[in-house]
Amino acid sequence: MANEKITVVGTNIQEKASVIWNVADLLRGPFKPHEYGLVILPMTVVKRFHDCLLPTHQAVLDTYEKVKKLAVTDGFLRRASGYQFYNTSKYTFDRLLADPENIESNFRDYLNGFSANVQDVLAKFDFENIIKRMVDSNTLYLVIKEFGSQKGYLGPDKISAVDCGYIFEDLVRRFSESFGEEAGAHFTSRDIIYLMTDLLLSSADLHRQENVTVYDMTMGTSQMLSCMEERIHEINPDMEVTCFGQEFNPSTFAIAKADMMIRGGNPDNMRFGDTLSDDKFTGYTFRYIISNPPFGIDWKREQKAVEAEAASTDLGFSKIPEIIDGGALEADGEVVGGIRSANEAAGLRGGVSRYLESTPDHPGLLALRALAELHCKDYSVSAIRDDFEAACNFAITRYSSDRKTLTSFVSYFMRKIIERDPSLFAALVDGTSSFIDRDDLCAMLIDNPVLTEEQKMAPAIVFFSDMARKIMRSIKKVKGA
Repeated sequence: MANEKITVVGTNIQEKASVIWNVADLLRGPFKPHEYGLVILPMTVVKRFHDCLLPTHQAVLDTYEKVKKLAVTDGFLRRASGYQFYNTSKYTFDRLLADPENIESNFRDYLNGFSANVQDVLAKFDFENIIKRMVDSNTLYLVIKEFGSQKGYLGPDKISAVDCGYIFEDLVRRFSESFGEEAGAHFTSRDIIYLMTDLLLSSADLHRQENVTVYDMTMGTSQMLSCMEERIHEINPDMEVTCFGQEFNPSTFAIAKADMMIRGGNPDNMRFGDTLSDDKFTGYTFRYIISNPPFGIDWKREQKAVEAEAASTDLGFSKIPEIIDGGALEADGEVVGGIRSANEAAGLRGGVSRYLESTPDHPGLLALRALAELHCKDYSVSAIRDDFEAACNFAITRYSSDRKTLTSFVSYFMRKIIERDPSLFAALVDGTSSFIDRDDLCAMLIDNPVLTEEQKMAPAIVFFSDMARKIMRSIKKVKGA
């Protein structure tokens, strides 16, 4: 089913996103290439709001005239619009384009007509400053005209909520790449999301009438949440699904909140802030949690908050990971230890490789792929060695690992190697010489209480062989003298 979904909408998403991104042709000169997204992302959100509200626009205006003197008007206007948001301005894109001489004041009037929850979305884009720049460069009318054309139409009768979410994702990816960022920091491909949702729901009993809660603590533009809701409704169309999410990138948060409003959910469940240092859902529990946390992102700024939470709660923290690589090796050992077959190992290896496409310098992921390779039927010693040495190199060059941390990193990895196949130790230990002292490594492994006496023979043989060679070299020097 997942593959069918991808096939149905994948091409249309790419085509529509490409058409929208072509607005960049109008921005060349006044805006630098890495600034195109500052215009295109908020304009896409505004146009999506516009096209959703257009069929009920007159009904909202009529209702507003009746209730505008009341103290509370939101409920009336939301019912009239059919959404969690509304716009009381008389302007539409067609009316804006009919008066090019007053495009700035009329466009501001149009934006000011949106409900408060949309104003919060626009504020996160810092759209006011972008409008000023478009006015100064005489591009505001041209941009509105492009979005107001038929090819810029984003109404729900043509573009579903899920499809529009992925158009947003594709635009964010283009914006990130223009900055030289890794797209994987904001974007998870549709096939991976559908695989994750199907795994979560594979044994779920969703035929009873109840409310299901879903949470994503690093939601990006919230497409994992929308896909979970879609999948649950395919199983039980009457199931009530409540989505919750948190995001600390202003632009992607704005898109997520806009998407939630358009889908009819509660926009207050989309919250802005850093999950590690400012958890907006403390004390909440959820039926399902689905997330793709940003691998390889430094978390020094959140360290104090994380340590304080670990010390003050009974959430079961047994160890806080090292800063340099998120402590992934400990988790890697648990993941690999749960592999039941060579096929599972190959699947894990392939999955990790996908993540490494967006974060190729992540030491923990490289080590995890090496360990998964080790459990494959016809494993490659050279592949294991290459990933392991790359992990060590990046730990030093990209994550500024100190000697103590790196030695612990290498020791843990080598212990897993020895537990799986002691004969591999001698073949791989040479690759550690550039990073740590081999004698120290062997001594740590010989003293490791987890290894059996038989397993300790591998580092012991290397240790005493190295010692014997050193003694022989010393004897030769003495004789030579």
